[in-house]
Amino acid sequence: MHLLVLGFTLVFGGLTVFLNDEAFIKWRTSIIYFTLSGILLISKVTPGRNLLQRIGEGVMQSTFGRVIPVAPIHWMVANFAFVVYYSVLACANLYVAYHFSTDFWVKFKLIGMTLSNFLFYPAMLYYLYRNMSEEDRQQLLHDQPTASEQKKDDE
Repeated sequence: MHLLVLGFTLVFGGLTVFLNDEAFIKWRTSIIYFTLSGILLISKVTPGRNLLQRIGEGVMQSTFGRVIPVAPIHWMVANFAFVVYYSVLACANLYVAYHFSTDFWVKFKLIGMTLSNFLFYPAMLYYLYRNMSEEDRQQLLHDQPTASEQKKDDE
């Protein structure tokens, strides 16, 4: 992912400098968001777990040492929400880039998109948290073993 962003930055930043046209650097953000949206959308229609679920479960495994079960339908809803979110950000970036000054675009990109991320990501985490079982939520918050894990330890 980071290499993809680096590649887009080098290409579009280079075109901006070489052609002396700031439009290329403004497109970069939208192209990255449309690319992310497309990748998530394609992963949604492929068989098995979608990409967001794979990433989320990998983060859970590395953070908590186990995967907290969330129903596949909730991963699908979250994946679709990310597709819509990234598409809206890409469109908003293009709209601001072409209808406002470059100074305003920079402020929008820096402040507006950052704030939207600070609102959207916690909302998605809350959505997934809310759709976990009560037992898993308690373990997550209090770092206590689940009832099934406790039974195994007692035996």
